[in-house]
Amino acid sequence: MGYFSKKFYHLNLFLKAIFSLLLLAICLSGCKKPLVTVSEGDLRFSTDSITFDTIFTTLPTPSRRLMFFNNTGKNLLVKSIQLAGGDNSDFSLVIDGITTNKLLDYTIAKGDSALIFIKSKSQAKDTWVNDKIQFVLDNKTQEVYIRCFVRDAYFYKDSVICSDLPHDKPIVVDGTMIIPNGCTVTLQPGTHLFFTPRLDATFNPVSYLVVDGTLIINGSPAAPVIFEGNRLDEEYKEKRGQWLGVYFTKNSSNSELNFALIKNAFAGIIVDSSSLNAKPKVALNQVEIRNMSAYGIYGRGFADNALTKGPALEARNVLVSNCEEQILNVWGGGRHNYYNCTFANYPYDFSRKDPMMKFNNYYENFIYPQKIDFINCIIHGSKDEELEYDGNTAQPFETNFTNCIVKTSINIGGTGNLLYQDPLFEDPSKRDFHIKDGSPALNSGIVLDFFVDLDGNTRSDFWDMGCYEKN
Repeated sequence: MGYFSKKFYHLNLFLKAIFSLLLLAICLSGCKKPLVTVSEGDLRFSTDSITFDTIFTTLPTPSRRLMFFNNTGKNLLVKSIQLAGGDNSDFSLVIDGITTNKLLDYTIAKGDSALIFIKSKSQAKDTWVNDKIQFVLDNKTQEVYIRCFVRDAYFYKDSVICSDLPHDKPIVVDGTMIIPNGCTVTLQPGTHLFFTPRLDATFNPVSYLVVDGTLIINGSPAAPVIFEGNRLDEEYKEKRGQWLGVYFTKNSSNSELNFALIKNAFAGIIVDSSSLNAKPKVALNQVEIRNMSAYGIYGRGFADNALTKGPALEARNVLVSNCEEQILNVWGGGRHNYYNCTFANYPYDFSRKDPMMKFNNYYENFIYPQKIDFINCIIHGSKDEELEYDGNTAQPFETNFTNCIVKTSINIGGTGNLLYQDPLFEDPSKRDFHIKDGSPALNSGIVLDFFVDLDGNTRSDFWDMGCYEKN
């Protein structure tokens, strides 16, 4: 080895030694636990109590978080952090990354904070459960209270049903619930279905209701049948996309939904193909659909016989609101009827770029007939244009409007229509789509053959447009 080679070799060894010593010094000074100077003090907490919204027995629960802070100005030794109920508690803790219900001799540096995750593991039924987290110091014990209401429910996981569902307590659906062809399932007033947010391998929700047979919903104004996600904490009560929705297959027939609420899914109602007979495949009466991450109503046509059968979907006094893609998307043609419906899309807590209604009657080289009737409807939202057509006139392609308020610049023809007029909803920001005094929808509809609005109120001799009659 030459002189210069030896010189650089020894220099390299020297630099490596210096670097190792620097790493050791940094680790010794920055990685070691702070020296404890006091075991008396006063912790501060992000909240003085933890309350869970309603949870269901045996289902995994969302976590709640608690931050605690050391503002004493000195490093502080907490003798123990523990659940008062110990191992018999209805709750469990993860303290600063450690899963335990009791952590001893925990050191928190001055000015520092730490995080605790709390979960419920209760098997109680229809009752409140309580406990408290205790922080034991030499001079005091500080406590943060925990409580939640645990609700009993029926559970259906990846199920096939061919009999009426119970309604004396909630129903939790995890995965797919199927009504097979040839079966009729009836839901009574007050039935409440909660769908879990379970995801598949591609992170898509898997919980939904598939109707291959017939679904009958017999809700009432005072006790509607409700479909929603099972997360009931405040931030999820109106959160979209928690489950997939209600899917009526091409084999289904004669379903009827009366006084129902469908919310917080990917698509509220998906109707496939045309009716199998002269009756509507799906009849919606006094139904509200809201807060979808894609579509309120999604109609898949692709049926050459769409105009020779009953409508795929017929809706009376239906409210569809606040969907990120479309309120109504008809793809591949089909026949639909909408009477005294309100379609409203106001993105106060989301964004959208497309019109609220889209109509299409073809796929690749295949063209399908389409006929959609709107009577006494309100179609209004935040976009300047709320209709979009993508049609081929080689087959019938009709959207007929009669006595409707429509926010569009398209010449839609028809009679009694009011274009670009504000319907004067009470408060769209609060999802209140009743109409105010002075609304152009007042007394502007035509009389049809049903007489109860979405609230269950009888309509007057002079009908209003939309799903609500102003009394």
